Amino acid sequence: IITDMHMPELDGLMLTREIRKLQDEKALPIILLTSLGRRELGADELNFSAYLAKPLKPSHLYDALAGLFARSLVTAKPEPVNDAMDKKMGREHPLRILLAEDNQ
Repeated sequence: IITDMHMPELDGLMLTREIRKLQDEKALPIILLTSLGRRELGADELNFSAYLAKPLKPSHLYDALAGLFARSLVTAKPEPVNDAMDKKMGREHPLRILLAEDNQ
């Protein structure tokens, strides 16, 4: 989630507090955009994944998102591979191969 600190009705901190009530605080990354360029008062307790200063440079947003995705990548355990050949495969899924050669 990318949220702005200054929004009508509900600022970024209030929105994040409400989201954190619904979700595990570390499970959902949230980026806070702020015009002050520093951590807002009370923002540390909300475990923001990143703070970005406005005006926002696209490269800074890209770097923040790339960093979040890199941290959240989980290496899957490879499933065991069965190298045994299925004897019925040819009967169940017959193939036709057409080979054409042009000798001009």
